[in-house]
Parts: sequence; C-alpha cells; structure tokens
Amino acid sequence: MKRGAYIVIVFFAMVCMALSASAQKRGKLVMGGDNLRLLIDMRSTKTEVDSLLKKAGLKGANAAAILKGDFTALKKDGWTMAEKQGNVIEFDRPLEAVNLNPQVTPYLITTKIDNNDNESPGYPADVSFGINNFAKITVHELPSGLTRFFLPGYAQSKRVLLSGNFNNSIYFRYNYTFKLNGYANVHKITLAASFNDWDANNIVLEKSPKGWQKQLYLQEGTQAYRFLVDGKWITDPANPNKIQGADGYTNSVLNLGETVVFKLDGYTNAKKVYVGGSFNNWEHGLIPLTKTKTGWASSLIIPPGNYGYKFVVDDNWITDPKNPRNMMEGGVVNSYISVKPNYTFKLSGFNNAKKVHLAGSFNNFDDFGYTLAFNGKEWTVSVYLKPGKQLYKFIVDDKWMIDPGNKLYEPNQYNSGNSVLWIE
Repeated sequence: MKRGAYIVIVFFAMVCMALSASAQKRGKLVMGGDNLRLLIDMRSTKTEVDSLLKKAGLKGANAAAILKGDFTALKKDGWTMAEKQGNVIEFDRPLEAVNLNPQVTPYLITTKIDNNDNESPGYPADVSFGINNFAKITVHELPSGLTRFFLPGYAQSKRVLLSGNFNNSIYFRYNYTFKLNGYANVHKITLAASFNDWDANNIVLEKSPKGWQKQLYLQEGTQAYRFLVDGKWITDPANPNKIQGADGYTNSVLNLGETVVFKLDGYTNAKKVYVGGSFNNWEHGLIPLTKTKTGWASSLIIPPGNYGYKFVVDDNWITDPKNPRNMMEGGVVNSYISVKPNYTFKLSGFNNAKKVHLAGSFNNFDDFGYTLAFNGKEWTVSVYLKPGKQLYKFIVDDKWMIDPGNKLYEPNQYNSGNSVLWIE
C-alpha cells in the first residue's frame, strides 16, 4: 500500500463476520469464492430489509419495493437473481464488480510478524491534526513506505481479511515532531496551537533523554503555536519564525505544505494590497502583498485544496486579471486556484464555445462550477480531489453534458447521467 493511496479492501468480508456473529434470521449477506450472496427472506419486515440493504452497500434501494417484488434497484447495482427457495430469494454479485474500487484479491493478514523498532503508525484522516492513542500498536508504517497491519491473537483462524478506507480512518501517519530541548526539572509541558483551537490541555509532551517531544500528524499549512511550561507560556527557542497573536501572546510559526505565489501586476500607485480567500476565511487585512517593480507579490503556504481568492486593492476587491479560471462562492464570482492538484479535466473540441465550466460531487454540482481555460486545442482545469469516486459533468455554454472522453458514467435522477472518475 503506497502512501496517500486510496485503498478499499473488500469490506464485505468483515460485514459477513459480523453477520455470522449476530445470526440474523430473516436474511444475510455472505461471501463465497469470488461472489457476494445476498439472501432476502420475503417474510422480513421493512426495517429488517433496510438493515440488510445498508450492510450490502445499497443506499438507493427501497425495502418496501423489494418486498413487493420490485428488484430494479438490485439489478441496477449489479445484483443477479440466482435462486429462489420458498420465501428466500438469493442474489449474487461478483466481487470485482463491487462499486467501491475493490482489490480483486483481498489482502491476507499473516501470522508471521517481524518486530521493527523503526515503525510508526499509519495514515492520516481529513483533520487538522491527529494523535494515535493505541492501547497496543497494531498499525505500523514501514521504512519502505508500506503500512503493516496486524491482529494480535486469532492464531487458529483460517482466514483474516483487512478492510478500510485508510485516508478517512482513525489511524494517523505522523509527519512532524514538536521538540523542546532541556527543561529537565520541569513537571509538565503542553502544546497549544491554532490547529487545536489553543487548547493547552489535550497535547502533552513526553519527556525524552534530550528534553521533551510529541509526535503527531499535522495538516499542511501555516500553523501558530506555543508551549506551556509548568504554567508559563514560551515560544519555541529553536524556531526563529514568530508572530504576534490577537490575544497579545507571541507565537512561533510553522509552515508545512505548498508555497503559492500570488502576483498582481500593475497598480503601482496603490497604497496597500492584500489577498484574501477561502484558505484564510476571507480575512482581507491579514495577508499583505509586497510592492515590486512591476506590481505586488506575496508567497503563502497553503494546504492542498481548491480555493477561491481575490485581491484587495485600497479596500476594493478584484479578481485576478491574469487568471482565467473562476469559481462562485456565496453568489460571488472569485478567482480559482488549486493547490497540489491531482487531476486535470480536459475537454477536446468545442473550439467555438464561449464558456466551459466543471461541476461535480467535489463542488456540490454547483451551477457555476470551476471555469475551464482554452489553450487552443482543449479546455482544461486542474483540481485537487480526495481519493474515491467522483461524479462530474461539463457545462458548455450553459448546456450540461457528460465527458465525451470518459466511457465511465452512471445514471442520475435527471436521466442524463454523470461521468464517473476514480481517484486513488
């Protein structure tokens, strides 16, 4: 498993284990060979069928319709009626057809475990920071970049399968260590920062031979922090970057992530120029640009994502005149930028189109979407997308259309379809 990879490993196996433990009487989901088998007892209650469908991953299926003999939702999701015995109907579905980007061959957990003192816990979730609180470490990141999962005990089991969506799990890959050397006679040191709402109680540093430290997963971006040493606030003596906080305290500043340069040409007679955007909650007076020979510029550390922004020139908000890509937020058109984009949408042809936009599950299918730019051959826009399944459509001169260059699509409630994209 590579870092940052989106991995979903046949979670139905774990569901089956849970089902066997609960001994559900009126229906069950089991795995046999390379198939999933869904058995529905037509004498079941609507609640029982709803519960079973949820376990099978059928979000759009209607239990009442199924109990009346309407199996349309099951068929659309890839299930085939295999057998009927009395009141029990069996539906089958190949594992490789499961609509969750599965691994055809599940990962097996072996009983042969090698200890490695250089290992550290696994994958980050979509949070500002994270700390693993294991009673016993069961997830390890190996020096090779792979992640090892192990399950203590169960040595007599014949087969153990691993399931999970690791980019949204509770396991955090540590990427930063806060250190404070010395202070050998101090009783307690905690860390308060912008990423934990300046809570001085929930991140406690651990004593080490050289001083104090704390490992954690930290989201990319600009973070302000300070230490509380036996009740006394101090900045990080090893970090020269500092800033005055709104509460009057001086804070150390840590920059993690991508450096983005904002440039505004011209406006040389302006007295002050700022940049504001969704990356800083549209605070227009906090990020000043520095005057250059040709205009204004500023470098910022911004976490990966898609953002709207504008320049503020002498208190007047303007879009970036050099950026042809826009997005809409709160009914207002702003310039659009993607930090660390991992996919570029392309639409060939349509040379005579006046405007092309992109809308999808990643921007709530906003009618305005993200503006594509034309380079003489095709329309393009780069976007940062989270791992998993993404639905999208192009809007060409106000006409919605699926991607003609993508064969993957699925039906929608408008009977017009949505293009499907998998990000790993």
